[in-house]
Amino acid sequence: MKNQEIFSFEDAWTSSFVQGNLELWANILDTRDILCIPPRMTVFSQGDQAKYVFVIQRGRIILSAPSPSGNEKVLMYAGAGCIIGEQALIAGAEYPYQATTLEDSCFYRIPAQLFLKYLSSNTDVSMAFIFNLLHKNQSLMAHIADLSFKDAEHRLIQELLFCAEIYGKQQGDGVLIQRVFSQENLGKRILASRVTVNKIIRELEQQSLLHREGRRLVLDNVDKLKRMLDIYDR
Repeated sequence: MKNQEIFSFEDAWTSSFVQGNLELWANILDTRDILCIPPRMTVFSQGDQAKYVFVIQRGRIILSAPSPSGNEKVLMYAGAGCIIGEQALIAGAEYPYQATTLEDSCFYRIPAQLFLKYLSSNTDVSMAFIFNLLHKNQSLMAHIADLSFKDAEHRLIQELLFCAEIYGKQQGDGVLIQRVFSQENLGKRILASRVTVNKIIRELEQQSLLHREGRRLVLDNVDKLKRMLDIYDR
């Protein structure tokens, strides 16, 4: 089984998105267990008793960690072929993050004890499970490295490009980020102050790289923004 056939780990600016090959789970999936949920609905919440493992059939799921103060930190985005809720395999465990649908999404809900039997009896399932964990870990490590070593402008450009990939809609030569992000919220996502985010956005506007359309942002030159990230990474 080749690694590249198992999970997809995109370029650095989309590194928070992990998806897999759904066919690898074919032997254990039962269409009677499919659940479909519309956008912005909770699959499970942080602290819920973990009883099921979920294999995403289609759509995208946001994995996030809410804080007691009400703030939310997006950990990663999971797509088709990825499993979530694997903490259910530990007896008595709780889900450590919240899973919310970003778009219309369907997934298989597998009881933890049944999934454990698959792991012990099916080599392909075991390998797919291991690579799922490895790629999630790689995504988190890459995010930690970004916060540790890259400056605020680099982190903001990377976040905007990622938001354009997830929420973007082509608009002329640019990409409209359809979801509204306040400067305060963007700052929390990249660990920078609102003042810093505002300063960087103004500078990018002056360079004709983006503009504001109401409360939303339009990236006017995605290719140049990507090239800026390449220069930063050298």
